[in-house]
Amino acid sequence: MAAISGAKGGGVVVSTGKMMKTVTVRLIKPEWNKHIRKYYYKPQNVLVNDPNNSLIEGDIVALARERHSRRVFHTVKSVIAPFSKPLDERPPILTEEQREQIQDEKRRQKVERRAMRGVSSAVEEAKRRGWGVGQMYEEANKEGHHVEREKTVEHGREVLPGGKHKFGKINEEAQRGKAKTMNRIEKGIRNEEEREKVEQER
Repeated sequence: MAAISGAKGGGVVVSTGKMMKTVTVRLIKPEWNKHIRKYYYKPQNVLVNDPNNSLIEGDIVALARERHSRRVFHTVKSVIAPFSKPLDERPPILTEEQREQIQDEKRRQKVERRAMRGVSSAVEEAKRRGWGVGQMYEEANKEGHHVEREKTVEHGREVLPGGKHKFGKINEEAQRGKAKTMNRIEKGIRNEEEREKVEQER
């Protein structure tokens, strides 16, 4: 069996459906045995990005080196030999151009969010790539104005555009947290006093 490794080869899908858009692929890699002084093939499982959930267990796939998270360093490039279900009946595999477009769009959104917070490196990158947020932030600073983050209101509280995490004013959040802490402290004191009274009555 030939060695299968990284973007130059592929592997067998051994697990699907346990993680969102991620499958486990088993690669066969040569490992040097220093005692026998000979290469032996050793299986190694890696996590692979599957954007459209196109793979099923048993597929032989080709991989491309592409980092997606702290543990996912590969993405599916193509299906060499499908198992049981034909490729026509599955979601299509993304091409390299489509993957690059998705990554560029995610990067643009991240840079825009950081640039609107005034991060200098993000502003410079937005200007270098021709994204409007960099020029807008620079012009606003020249005029002496502070760029306000666009906000929307959902259920009476503010959220970032397209975001899910709600947030309020810092002072209001701090006051609510302080009030909760004081209530817990007072409740603990009352419980301790009641416990002492019960012990005295005994």
